[in-house]
Amino acid sequence: MLIRRYYVVLAVLIVLLSNIVLAEQKTPIHTRKLTPKRDLFMMEKRLFDMVNVERASKGLNQLKLDTKIQKTARAHSKDMVKRRYFAHVNPDKENVGSRLKAAKIKWTMVAENIASNKNMEDPVETAFKSWLESREHYKNITNTEYELSGIGIAQAQDDTFFFTQIFVK
Repeated sequence: MLIRRYYVVLAVLIVLLSNIVLAEQKTPIHTRKLTPKRDLFMMEKRLFDMVNVERASKGLNQLKLDTKIQKTARAHSKDMVKRRYFAHVNPDKENVGSRLKAAKIKWTMVAENIASNKNMEDPVETAFKSWLESREHYKNITNTEYELSGIGIAQAQDDTFFFTQIFVK
């Protein structure tokens, strides 16, 4: 009797496990390719590292990441998403210097790179390449006087990415 009960429990377990395996093997209902939410913080770090690799390749000092500057850069990218503009000067006529002042960040020299792209396989690589190909943006990246920096990225509902990098001395 005990052996028979053991076989019944074992048979039930086998049926349950096979149903789980079959359920996992079924084709998903959605045929549209779903893309995972991008990790903006990792994207920011990657872009920051790419800028420093470019600087190192030219024998320049590495920029130090400053979290207050990064927060200010991220706020500008988010603002561009929220208010639907793409510019160094926001609709309130505030530029990078006034945004840093509002964040209580002292500076003697400042510059800003911005970029935006949509439907790119690698938005970070696309933004970085656009900065390398732009004389003014590249000048900011390779300026030896800048010591601190921060990058902020924001993603709009339509998957447009907005990038802001602030350089500070």
